[in-house]
Amino acid sequence: MKKRLLIAPIMVMTLALTGAMASADTTVTDTATAEIQMRFAIENAYSSLSFGTIKNAGHAQFITVDKDGTWDGNDETNSIVYEGTPGTFTVTGPALDCYGIELPESISLASSTGASMNVKDFTAFSFNTQEDAWSDEEGHIIFITGHNGSDTLYVGASLDIEPNQEPGVYSGMYHVTVVYP
Repeated sequence: MKKRLLIAPIMVMTLALTGAMASADTTVTDTATAEIQMRFAIENAYSSLSFGTIKNAGHAQFITVDKDGTWDGNDETNSIVYEGTPGTFTVTGPALDCYGIELPESISLASSTGASMNVKDFTAFSFNTQEDAWSDEEGHIIFITGHNGSDTLYVGASLDIEPNQEPGVYSGMYHVTVVYP
């Protein structure tokens, strides 16, 4: 009986303390933050894509200015008088972040007389990314900005030259678009 009398007051005290603790309100304060990163930007750097000066060989030719600055062609008669250069662009954005680019499938270059040539197989290169560049599911070529948030992008392509192509200076516009992968 003594045991019952002793257990009952302990249970009453436990229930009273539990009820007292459950009814006490507590509040904590926290801080919410957000950082908006700068958007990627792209601008022309120091050279435009140029296929150089090419002799008219009298037969179909192609000239490729590669993204790394090398050039090649199918004409063994040394038809290139002046070597071309890849287009160069500066991309800025968050440091060590990925960005993608979209390049055209092809464009036309036209002369002042209306003659034209086709440019195709655009490709790009970056020393920050080098051989580690990859493509996402949409086909964008993915690169990485450097520690300073900047990258130099080099763009090359291939030029198709028709047999007896009309002499002249040919030009056309192309777009390089930065996209978020």
